[in-house]
Amino acid sequence: MGNESCKGIGVSEGIRIAKAFVYRQPVVHEVKSISADCADAEAARFQSAVKNAVQAVEDLIARSANMLDEKQIGILKGQKSILADPAYVPEIEKRIRKQLIPAEQAVKQVTEQFAALFENMPNPYMKERAADVRDAGRRLVQILSGEAGNTLSSIHEKVI
Repeated sequence: MGNESCKGIGVSEGIRIAKAFVYRQPVVHEVKSISADCADAEAARFQSAVKNAVQAVEDLIARSANMLDEKQIGILKGQKSILADPAYVPEIEKRIRKQLIPAEQAVKQVTEQFAALFENMPNPYMKERAADVRDAGRRLVQILSGEAGNTLSSIHEKVI
């Protein structure tokens, strides 16, 4: 077996040696529109994905509580609050119903819109929340596209 070197983004200080977890973005084949008859079913599919995403974050927090510091747990709780945001979720559902677009596409659009709002805020803490919004959106797209297996929630051993 050959040696392979990877470069990543550190989330904590120090050096660690462990099996690598490689995160791959889901490949979503864009469907331009849905029929009006499918809007209710698509909105229901989205609502189901939101429930699954919230549950996945809660499970991850519970399973990792003794391995994560307060900052890392705070990031996960931030994702959970975004998934319950009274503006974010309804805006996605509205786009599904009014623009007749698939849930994945609506999630991507609204996620980028909300992330841009956070990035343009003068407060550095609020600017950092843009990443939380994108993480929540990615989690939803993974669930909607059936590629939820490649998430932090799927890790059951120590990895880097």
